[in-house]
Amino acid sequence: MQAYNFKRKNMKLRLLLLTFLLALFSINESNAQLLQWNTFGNTGLELTEPSVSNDPNVLISNLILGPGVTSAANANRFGGNNWWNTGNTSPSTLAEAVAGNDYIQFTVSPNIGFSFTATSFVFNWDKSGSGPQNVALRSSNDGYSVNLGSVVPTAAIGTQNTITISGLVNVTVATTFRLYGYGATGTTGTGGFDIGSNVINVILNGSTSPTAPQPEINLQGNAISIVSGDVTPSLADHTDFGTTPTTGGTIIRTFTIQNTGTLILNVGAITFSGANAADFIVTTPPSATVVASGSTTFQVTFDPSADGLRNAVISIVNNDSDENPYTFAIRGNGISAPVITSSLTASGNQGSAFTYTITATNSPTSYTATGLPAGLANGTNRVGAFVQCLVSVFTFRKSSKFKPLLQESLWLMIPTILGSIIGATYATQVTDELLTKVIGYLMVFMLGIVLLKPKRWLIETAARKNNKSILNFVLFFGIGWYAGFIQMGMGILFLAALVLLSKYSIIDANFIKIIICVILLLPALLIYIYNDQVAWKPAIALAIGQGFGGWLATKYALENESAAKWVRYVLIVMITLAIVKLFNLHKFLI
Repeated sequence: MQAYNFKRKNMKLRLLLLTFLLALFSINESNAQLLQWNTFGNTGLELTEPSVSNDPNVLISNLILGPGVTSAANANRFGGNNWWNTGNTSPSTLAEAVAGNDYIQFTVSPNIGFSFTATSFVFNWDKSGSGPQNVALRSSNDGYSVNLGSVVPTAAIGTQNTITISGLVNVTVATTFRLYGYGATGTTGTGGFDIGSNVINVILNGSTSPTAPQPEINLQGNAISIVSGDVTPSLADHTDFGTTPTTGGTIIRTFTIQNTGTLILNVGAITFSGANAADFIVTTPPSATVVASGSTTFQVTFDPSADGLRNAVISIVNNDSDENPYTFAIRGNGISAPVITSSLTASGNQGSAFTYTITATNSPTSYTATGLPAGLANGTNRVGAFVQCLVSVFTFRKSSKFKPLLQESLWLMIPTILGSIIGATYATQVTDELLTKVIGYLMVFMLGIVLLKPKRWLIETAARKNNKSILNFVLFFGIGWYAGFIQMGMGILFLAALVLLSKYSIIDANFIKIIICVILLLPALLIYIYNDQVAWKPAIALAIGQGFGGWLATKYALENESAAKWVRYVLIVMITLAIVKLFNLHKFLI
């Protein structure tokens, strides 16, 4: 009795263990039907047919009519007519069916972490007399090029037809199957899956199984995936780097490495090969590892060593099972630096028609012009100069010297204003090239005047003498003409005449100068405005800056005894810098 009980208990344990093993096996692998369909109840006009049940490890799939087949009203059927196309032989061939898209298709999509194996396709088929006599099953696994199997189906509702499938084992990617119908003899011939009772009549048999965790590399440029082995560089995905100067030009592109797998992706060396591999370099490397569903980036710099298209192939070592190394073609275009052969200068008047042609080679993408034309700059400067003198006069009027110096300056205003009007009128008619040369040579003359008799510039005002002479009239008329013509450096001429000839101190001479300048600059400025020779935005900026400078300088001259010495030094520096700029002497210093 005890022995019996022991054996009975032992058998129960064995049964429990067997049940556990069967349950474990059913979890890890699924057999039998992958997808099933039931066409009972159809009108025949359906374009799609959803599966009624499927393996839990694959996605639900519809039956879909190919574009060459037209649905027809046949009860309980999924199919149609037009299996024979105009121009086909009679009966039609498989090649004609492929060309005419005469098929019914479905797709098997395994879930992430699973693969599938297809073993057979079982179906019930019905047709008319001129409908497809034969069927062949193909898949996207090889681009629908080879039959998985073919059969002459029994066209009897309720009779199963079977196509045995081989070669589709442990497939991890979505795979589309197409059942081509051929052997039809007319366009009105019908055919398709059919059933007379409410039962499953289309079945794809097979199994699913879990896949081992593995990394999966994908690479993108500009958020566009780049297929490994790609040989057609494109601007869209940044594999074509574009155009950059051969000397001093570089282009940087960023690429993203994604891990779409379930195991850590290891990223190794990134190298370049091909005709111009040396023109490309990894300047920012990627991370050495990428977690599942993660990503990393790296940057490649293109620095062409010669003109023309520069080609290379990039190779990325990794631990993907079937994409190691990951390769794709890249390229860039090197060009020589732009060379402008046009004249460096041109002249014209604001408000008048003006044409200047820039001729350049090597495909420049932009041009830059700086500065104002000499004529326009001349008129624009008058605004700032007038505001500067006006502010200085208002600041100086509180001084005890203001009234006597004002009286001494009144007679000098007459020839100066006359000369200014004539000079300004003439200046608006002079070309910028000539005006630039005149300004340059006059500045050299100004520097000589300032450097002449340095001690004389530092004495006090001499005893008054009669300045109402023909010599002074002619001299100040000439200064006025120059001031109207150019204005640049006119203050230096006034100071030279008042200090060296009229024996005023440099400070008193400066006060007389600014009083005269306020009056003489106004008519000249109006002439420039009338001739549209003022650029107002820079003119306003000049007015603000020069006005503040005039106020500050006048206060300093009134309150500091050493002002005369510093005024002369500033004049020397400013004139020297102007000469260097006008004659482009700075180029010899570089």
